[in-house]
Amino acid sequence: MPVLSINHFNLRADSALTRRLRDFYVDVVGMTEGWRPPFDFPGHWLYLGDQPVLHLVADDQAAAVPAAQRPILDHVAFSCTGLLAIEEGAGHGAGSAVCP
Repeated sequence: MPVLSINHFNLRADSALTRRLRDFYVDVVGMTEGWRPPFDFPGHWLYLGDQPVLHLVADDQAAAVPAAQRPILDHVAFSCTGLLAIEEGAGHGAGSAVCP
């Protein structure tokens, strides 16, 4: 299962912090906001070039998490080869999903 690269990472935060994160990564870091699948929850996909590398999810239940622990790192996704080997190793908690 050679890992080729980090595909994206996902941060989850309440709506107000999600807007601030979006503004920071666009206005300061220079990412661009781009296409996002039609999920049934709000958020933003931020791109470096043509790659959506940061997924922000607005979840107001995240406000229940202590402020020092926000935003929440929800997951990191990797691009790799050997999907079957990864799925067979799912006993380690690994998994895969396909976006709509």
